[in-house]
Amino acid sequence: MATVDPGLVSEVVRAAREAVSRRNWAEAHRLLSDADSTGGLDGDGLAMLASTAFASGSVHDALEAQARAYAAHLAEGNSRAAGRMACELYSDHGRRGETSVAAGWLRRAEHALQGDEDCAAYGHLTIRHAVGAHKRGDIEQADELMARALDLGRRHADADLAFYAMHYQGLWLIRRGQVDEGLALLEEAALAAVNRETGPWITGLIYCNVIATCRDLGDWERAAEWTEVADRWTCSDNVAPFPGVCRIHRAELKRMRGAWAEAEREALSGWADLIEVSRLMAAAGLCEAGEVRLRLGDLDGAEDAFRRAHELGHEAQPGRALLALARGEPAAAMSALDRGLAQQSDQLERMRLLGPAVEIAIAAGNLDAARAASAELDRAVETFSSAAWQAIRDQAAGRVLLATGSAEDAARALHRSVTTFCTLGIPYEAAQTRVLLGQALADLGQVSEAIEEWQTARRSFAELGAARDERRVTALIASSGGGSPPAIERATRAFMFTDIVDSTRLIEAIGDEAWAHVITWHDREARECVARHGGEELDDAGDGFLFCFSTAADAL
Repeated sequence: MATVDPGLVSEVVRAAREAVSRRNWAEAHRLLSDADSTGGLDGDGLAMLASTAFASGSVHDALEAQARAYAAHLAEGNSRAAGRMACELYSDHGRRGETSVAAGWLRRAEHALQGDEDCAAYGHLTIRHAVGAHKRGDIEQADELMARALDLGRRHADADLAFYAMHYQGLWLIRRGQVDEGLALLEEAALAAVNRETGPWITGLIYCNVIATCRDLGDWERAAEWTEVADRWTCSDNVAPFPGVCRIHRAELKRMRGAWAEAEREALSGWADLIEVSRLMAAAGLCEAGEVRLRLGDLDGAEDAFRRAHELGHEAQPGRALLALARGEPAAAMSALDRGLAQQSDQLERMRLLGPAVEIAIAAGNLDAARAASAELDRAVETFSSAAWQAIRDQAAGRVLLATGSAEDAARALHRSVTTFCTLGIPYEAAQTRVLLGQALADLGQVSEAIEEWQTARRSFAELGAARDERRVTALIASSGGGSPPAIERATRAFMFTDIVDSTRLIEAIGDEAWAHVITWHDREARECVARHGGEELDDAGDGFLFCFSTAADAL
């Protein structure tokens, strides 16, 4: 084995640190990999190699380097650094769904730090114990441990530890209904991230949880604001996998705003970026794509997305239940959503399911269940009272009132819901609610006003591309004397089917991870090229597309 030149290795590590300061993760990783090939990296060098591998998107290389860094730290007698690294390995394997491996690393962290409780490394272990206690429902112990972690972070000047603990305290307070107090802590931690007081990984995690919490609270304006902040950070720091997480958050916002084609592209790009990092985060991208496809009326595509998300460990609710309802299976839909509600005790998570639960229960003829779900949603909105949740509550209440013959009260609730959705710029939900409002007005004998609401809803559905909803409301208008559906016009079109030849063999050659990146690039380029030539995407399956053009010349 060649003799290692310590001076040369030191110079390489210095150059790598300089590259890291410029957020040039790929260059830093290359430099450190070259130094590592000579066997010259110590524990700290291997830890930096791991972090640059993660930031560059080389997840497997990162995990390997982390394990070697842990061993090197132990060999060097640095049990604190070894314990800290074992904590990171516990979290990273846990995000990948490798729970047994993760548990082993947690035990190693405990062994490394045993008897050494007054240090920052022990604070990072304490955060893991606090989160575990919270998941078990031991709230008192979780709070005590997280407060201890925050104290250790402050006393030992570890900003990552202090602000990560603070952000968890904020999250937990919000979930208990102490929204203002929780948001204050959460945004203080997020401000530290904005000011670059925290490292890249903790910064990304804090941003993700701030955005997700704002979304859960129905505060879409605040979610959009933090998404823009996170976008700017990912553009400047480019830490994989956070661009993927931001894509999924952008997809949610675009879906709510009605930009569905863009939302689906962002969601699938996020899935491809995250599949090797976190199964659940990647699954969230598939769920988002499924929600878009469901609204577009692509039921088979929605089923495929929800199924794959479920295979990754995501419940994919309420999407799967609403898909069953769209297929005319209200009993199956209700059964699926009942299971989802039974498994969920978190109030904000239950709220996501309660609006669909009302719709599905009414379709299944179970008015008692619909009333119960609506009443629970009403109580929850007293605590988590954003404009979006108020609109969802009013829509749910309107459904129940309409189903029980209280058309006048239903019309009032539904009108409030429509107004709020329109004010918030949420077009699909506004159009859905207009259909219900039209039904209430029709029941009151105000047929012309009902038709006006339905016509407005139909225009919205047409603009969005919600073909199934458009057909349904067209039938309502026709049955109420508001005009027949538009006559079918004949037209000549050119169709193009694309396919990647022998893709199975290609996947075997390059592997699933590389294939996911290839297919993301391929789909984006194909769609952009077709759009430039005036084409329209009709369907996609696997790696193939069906496109439509006005003329054959456009297609060619």
